[in-house]
Amino acid sequence: STQGPKGTSTLLGSLDDDSTRRLDSTRRRLNFLPAVPYPTSNLLLVGVPSATSSVTMNESDDSPKYVKLISATGTEVYCERSIAISASATMAAMLTSSMREAEENVVRLPDISGPILEKVVQYMYYKHEHSNSTGRLPEFKIEPEIALELLVASNYLNC
Repeated sequence: STQGPKGTSTLLGSLDDDSTRRLDSTRRRLNFLPAVPYPTSNLLLVGVPSATSSVTMNESDDSPKYVKLISATGTEVYCERSIAISASATMAAMLTSSMREAEENVVRLPDISGPILEKVVQYMYYKHEHSNSTGRLPEFKIEPEIALELLVASNYLNC
């Protein structure tokens, strides 16, 4: 992980303008929300503002707003802490106790690959967004080739 613009952490190192445009285009195509430095995003796949930024802290207290999830392949995915806690009983147990994960605000998931973790976090946001819906829910697309691995991960995370 390296330092990116405006105190952001990035997994990609430095990117030229063309690479940044391609990355943004890919995120839009895959329905990912924009990465930092856009503070309105919910899902941060590339970086998160530094801990000194008000974006990373809940306004009502000093607890972090985001939690870092680390996959078996080292992919770092940032998720709003409240969504992780409400969507996953396993993460709720880790993040609301005196466990190391709660103290460090980092959850290491050594049995879940990066692409699967990203899909799980997408589902957490989908679940959060549609939890109070009374009408027909939009389809949450799952590619058949990842279905089994996604099922195992969702069972482990209880989400």
